This record gives sequence, C-alpha cells and structure tokens, in this order.
Amino acid sequence: MRHYVWDDLNLIVELLRGIRCFERSFKHQIMTQLATVDALPQRSEMKTDSIASGLSFMLIANVLQRGVGFLRNLGFCCFLSEQQLGLWALASSFLLLAAPLAVLGLPGSLGRFVELYRVRNQLATYLRYIVLGSALGATGLCMLLVVLFPYASSTIFGEPQSLATMAMLSATLLSVITFNFLTELLSGLRQARTVSSMQMVNSLSFTLLGLLSLRFSSDWRGVMASFAIASLLGILPAWRSLTIRCSEAFQDQQSLSFRAMWQRILPYAASVWVMNLLSNLFDVVDRYMLLHLSSGSIETGQAVVGQFHSGRVLPILLTSLGLMINGMILPYLSADWEAGRMDRVRSQIRSTFSLIAIGFWGLSIAGLAIAPWLFEQLLHGRYADGLSIMPLAMVHCIFASLAMLLHSYLWCAERGRLIGSLIGSGLLLNIGLNYYWVPRSGVFGAMLSTLIASAAILAATIWLLRVSGYWIGRRNIFVALLPLSLLVSTSFSFVCFAIALILTSRTDWLICASDKKAVEQQLQPLLKRLGFKEAKIWWL
Repeated sequence: MRHYVWDDLNLIVELLRGIRCFERSFKHQIMTQLATVDALPQRSEMKTDSIASGLSFMLIANVLQRGVGFLRNLGFCCFLSEQQLGLWALASSFLLLAAPLAVLGLPGSLGRFVELYRVRNQLATYLRYIVLGSALGATGLCMLLVVLFPYASSTIFGEPQSLATMAMLSATLLSVITFNFLTELLSGLRQARTVSSMQMVNSLSFTLLGLLSLRFSSDWRGVMASFAIASLLGILPAWRSLTIRCSEAFQDQQSLSFRAMWQRILPYAASVWVMNLLSNLFDVVDRYMLLHLSSGSIETGQAVVGQFHSGRVLPILLTSLGLMINGMILPYLSADWEAGRMDRVRSQIRSTFSLIAIGFWGLSIAGLAIAPWLFEQLLHGRYADGLSIMPLAMVHCIFASLAMLLHSYLWCAERGRLIGSLIGSGLLLNIGLNYYWVPRSGVFGAMLSTLIASAAILAATIWLLRVSGYWIGRRNIFVALLPLSLLVSTSFSFVCFAIALILTSRTDWLICASDKKAVEQQLQPLLKRLGFKEAKIWWL
C-alpha cells in the first residue's frame, strides 16, 4: 500500500514539474511574440468620421434621397408607357440581382475585414485579391450577356434584344458594380460622409439625366444609359477620401498569405452572397413571373410588369425607411447585447416594433389618400391596376419592415443562417403562389402572393424568437395586425387608426406604459431639435 502511495506522490511531483516547465516556456513564447509585435511598424491613425456625425449626415442624406427617388419614379411612370416602364423595371431588377451575384459576394466582405487588414499593414494586398476576384466574375458575366445576347435578352426581357442593347446593359452592370465596390470600401474605412455624398450625387444625377433623356425620347434605354452615367458620377466624391484621407492605409508593410486570406474571406463572402441572392430574388421574382406567366403576348407581359412597378412607387418608400431605421438601430442593439444588457435589447425591439407598426400604418393611410389624385391627374389614369394593388403593397412593406427589425435580434445572436432559412422559405412560398395566381389574377395575384410570403416570414420569425426565449408580446402582435385594415378601405383604416391612437394614449391596451416611455425616450432628441420643447407624443 505504501509503495503505491509513494509512486502516486512521485507522479504528482513530476506532473507539477512538467506544468512549471510548460509555464516558463509559454511565458517565453509570449514575450518573444510581444517583442516582435512592438518591433513592427505601427499604422498611423487614419482620419475617420465619428459615429454621431456619420449617422446624422447619413440620416439627412437618406431622407433627401428617398424624396428624390420618389419624384424620379413618378416622373418615369409619367413619361414612359406601361410597356417601356415594364422593360426598365426588368432591367433594374436584373441589375439589382446580377451586381452582387457577378462579384461572388467578395465586396460584401470589405466592411468586415478592411479594418483588420489595415491595422496589419496588409490592406493593399487584400484589396488587390478582392478586386481581381470581383473583376473576373463581373467580366465573365458581361461576356456571357454579349456573346449569348439572344438567349440572355429573352430570359431578362421576354423577347430578344439587339446586341447594342445588351452591350449597354453590360456596361451599366460594370458601372453599378464599380460604384457598389467603392461604397463598400469607404464604408469599411469609416468614411460615412463620403458614402452619403456618393449616394446623393448618384441619386440626383440619375434623376436629372433620366428625366432629361425622357424629355427627348420616351425610351427605357435612355433611362438605363442615365443610370450608368450616374453611377460613374457617383464615384467622384470618393476621389478625395481615397487619395488624401485614406492614402496611408494602402501602403503595405507586411506580406499577406494568399491561402490564409481566402480561407478566412470565402466563408464570410459566401454567406453574404447567399443572403444577397435570397433577398434580391424575393424582390424581383414576381416581376419575372409576371413577364413569363401572364396570359397574352410578350408586350402584354411587359406592360403588366409596368403596372406592378407603378403600384410600388409609394410603398417602396416604407421599405427604404425601414431599412434605414434597422441599419441605425442595429449597432446600438449590438452594443447592448455585447454588454449583457439583454432586457434593454428586448425593450428597444418591442418599442421600435410598435412604433414602426403604428407609424408606417399612418404613413400608408396618407399615401393611399393622395394616390388616387397622383394616378388620375399626373399619370392620367394609365396605371389603374397599379393603383388597385397599392393597399396590398403597403401592408407587405409594413410586414417586411417589422420582420427586418426582428431579424436584428437574430443577427445579434449570430444566427444568420436562420435568417437565410426564413427568407429562403418565404421565397419558395412566393414562387409557388405566383405560379398559381399570376396566370389567373395577374398583377393582383402577384402582389397578394408577395404579401402572404412576407406575412409568413414575419410569423415564422416571431415563432423562432419565442423558441429562442424571446416573446415580443400579444399586444405587439395585435398592433402589427392593425394595418390589415388598409385592405378594407382607406376611410375604414383611418377610423381604426384614430381609435388606435386614442387607446394608445389613454390606456395600456395596445402598448404598455414601459414601451410608450421607451418610444418617448427614442423620439425626444428628434422632437426637441424640431422645436417641441415639451417633447411629448402621447398627448391625446
């Protein structure tokens, strides 16, 4: 027995000696690595925009862009025929889908990895690899469009187009890819003001050039050429940031392993590529199914797409506003999430959820109130089908904005695959419903299919959050369903909206007191800047 005990004691002593030796060796390695890092040339601090100034500038620019975009789309509906508007809608849908698809999602990694490789003094090499990969993908797709132009044009537009038209489409695609690439790069370099200036120049120049081209010729190709030129003009504000403010960031002092970089970049780029593909397909699939499944000639299908596009001119403003709100709130949710303030994250999501539901509902009522005058007076009653689907489009955009907000919780929890699964399932449902309803109901069937798919995504997201341990509450769900009153009539929805406002202000039936207080805290800075000293919104 003593012999065994003695052996055990010797074993313990040897184990302690081994641990001590490993500790000394580990400390030596750490000190050696720290000395090596200190010996490396340090990257000087780059001039960047602060979060406050960047967000405020982006907010103003985004609001102006949405107004300019609305006027531009309204002008296109006014000067283009239904068929010509449908052809432009198909071309813009293709550009939206093909631009991220052609570059294999590589520019989507810039926002995540630019700062990493800048600090490591490897940014120039990293960018060369990304530019090379993106250029190969974009060039390959453009060559296919030109070489196989009869088949490509038949797929995109429903009928063969000329070689010159497809060459122009390819040139426009390259200009859009270049603009998007520089936008992602400067966003990664935290040049928020420059990015906003680029987008503003692009929007204003496209509006002016597009409407000017329609003044001389009502041809959708003139609009596409204007879009290509506007994308190139939008690059001009990037020149100063790239050559002056960020010039030192592109001077590499360390080598970068080709294999190691791609092993880290490709999984992230692939996930961005898949998410972009699913999201963009969800936005454009109804247009192409209208083109290819509508009864009648190809010209009729193109005109139907034009009607569908006109019906979304006003509702798309809600989606743009929802994207802007979601993009602004996500960093704050992430900060609270990382700090462990889970109750604050959930409270912010609940209060913003109710605010979007009620606010977008009121904006939809206002939009539907002025829509008949816009369509009958300005558009001379040519888009009656587009006007008829506008209530469906409004509800769809509200549901889509609410789903995007709830997806922020999943992004904070790093469960992006679930978001992809939700969008993919909604896309399949949308395709199936379109396949059944488009031949029977045309534009109305396509919009109804999209509405049902977006409602399904919202419902599935709420269920997944409940499974994950977060329940947004029955009151929030009931408030989210109130915009369905838009499908009855505008007057009925207005009465419901007025009652909902009174109940919200006087009682806690629709929104609880804590959520109302959170909404007030979120809106108080904005209200005070607008001159409202009391900064009260629940005043009824």
